[in-house]
Amino acid sequence: MSCAIKYETMGLNFKKLGSIRISEDQGLDKNQGFFYADLIHVIKNYQDLKDTTDKFKFCFGNLFLIQVATSAVTICGSVYAVAFSSFQTPVFLAVYAIVMIYSFFDIYVVAHFGNEIKHASSHLSDNLFESNWFEQPKSCKKIILILMEILRRPQQLVIAKVYPLDLDIFTRILRIAYSMFNILQSFN
Repeated sequence: MSCAIKYETMGLNFKKLGSIRISEDQGLDKNQGFFYADLIHVIKNYQDLKDTTDKFKFCFGNLFLIQVATSAVTICGSVYAVAFSSFQTPVFLAVYAIVMIYSFFDIYVVAHFGNEIKHASSHLSDNLFESNWFEQPKSCKKIILILMEILRRPQQLVIAKVYPLDLDIFTRILRIAYSMFNILQSFN
């Protein structure tokens, strides 16, 4: 969630380029203006945040895969146990319902945070476009256009190096769990 908030803050900084007022001791000529200095500062911050997000993906990608897979299997098993149990006591049903709800929210929270990162980083290009970039010199406009192209691809958390971690994968997992339940039901 911290990365998503940082992407939102970065988007606001993109909108306010030229008014952030970076200190003048960065070695820039005074005629380059505040916009160029702010642009360099924001590009460095973007690269740092992108590196942080990549490190987070590298460290927790496999953990998220295991978490999502076990929760999906747990949801399927809980539904099957509740639906086809021969001894259905209230305690038994309550335990399986709690496990199923916990597994449901376990997947949802991880997918929601992945979706928030994707959503927050997808608006960076639009925020940069809303800045005062069209009044800048031609060299600065070239940098901004290149940066806009880079920002068009949002950052995503990816599990198993294949599946983006967002709310779409959440719905897919629930569909797979339901399909597994139907397969178990057909064997019953």
